[in-house]
Amino acid sequence: MLTDAGFVPTKAGTPQGGVISPLLANIYLHRLDVEVREAGFRLIRYADDFVILTRTPLEARAADALVRQILVDIGLEVAEAKSGVRRVAEGFDFLGFTYHGRFLRPRPAAVRRFKDQVRALTRRQAPVSLRQMIEDLNPVTRGRGNYFAMGHVVELFSKLDGWIRTRLRSKVRGSMARLVSRAKLPNRDLARMGLVSLEPLARSWRLSPVRAQPWVSRMRDPHVRF
Repeated sequence: MLTDAGFVPTKAGTPQGGVISPLLANIYLHRLDVEVREAGFRLIRYADDFVILTRTPLEARAADALVRQILVDIGLEVAEAKSGVRRVAEGFDFLGFTYHGRFLRPRPAAVRRFKDQVRALTRRQAPVSLRQMIEDLNPVTRGRGNYFAMGHVVELFSKLDGWIRTRLRSKVRGSMARLVSRAKLPNRDLARMGLVSLEPLARSWRLSPVRAQPWVSRMRDPHVRF
C-alpha cells in the first residue's frame, strides 16, 4: 500500500480503487448473495454496499442476523455506522441517493460534492477560455446528471443549471454577472457553445418508455436492512 510515508507492505485486503477489487468483492461476497436470496429475502448489492428488503420488521431483523452470521464466517464485519433496520417511509441512503417512501433524490452530500467540482472548474480567474471551461465542465455535468436523472430531480436540476450558467457568465462579466441581463450571454449562446444542461437529462429519463420504477416502490410498506 502506498502512503504519504512511502510503500507499506500489507498482508490482507486489496487497494481501494484497484481494477481487480470489484471482481474480488463479487467472488468473496457470492456466498452472501446466494444464502440471503435462498432465505427468501430481496437483496440489492453493489460491491460492499447492499440493502435487503423485507415486508415486516421481524423479517428485517432475521435478515440482519443472517447477514452478520455469514460475514463472521467469511472474516468480515458489519460497518455499524452505515447499517440499520428501518421502514422505507422513514428514509435511508444508498449509493448516493436518499430513498424516502416513493421519492428518490440525491443525498445532500452528493449535491455538495458536485457543486464543489463545478466551483473548481469555473473559477473566474482560471486561465482558460469560456469555451474550454465548458468543455472541461461537461463530462462532470453529464456524468452526475445521468447518474441521478432517475430520481425526482427536475426542479433541483433546473436550479443547478441556473447556478452553473451564472458562474459561467461570471467568467466574462466578472463580479457583476448577477446584475448583467441574460441578453448579454443568453442560455441559447451557452447551449451553442456546447454546454450540457442537467434538466433535459432528467426529463428524458422520466419520459423514457424503458424507465424502471425504483425497486422500493414495488413493495407495500417495505422495511429495509442496510
